[in-house]
Amino acid sequence: GDSGLLHTRVSMAMMRGPGKFGPKEAEAKQAEVDALFQRHLKAYPADVPAKLFWASWLSRTGRADKATAFLKDKANFPDNTSEDYKRVLALALMTSGDRAG
Repeated sequence: GDSGLLHTRVSMAMMRGPGKFGPKEAEAKQAEVDALFQRHLKAYPADVPAKLFWASWLSRTGRADKATAFLKDKANFPDNTSEDYKRVLALALMTSGDRAG
């Protein structure tokens, strides 16, 4: 799978002119981006960079607990020793307040 293309699609989905998203618009954008991730991960289940991007997205959108569970699932990350993995897990743990892990 092409994680670069996924990054581009997510960036484009989140583009906006001046000002911030209103609550309803932000919720709709989050759902749109979630759907982009789900389609990509279904099509490319072995795309580790995309999985890490998904976990990071979850953390940055107030769903750090989901990110942590996704990251700790051995089905998603059988080899969870990479520096990128550790960095994204640290973000999820820090965001959720569970620093002990």
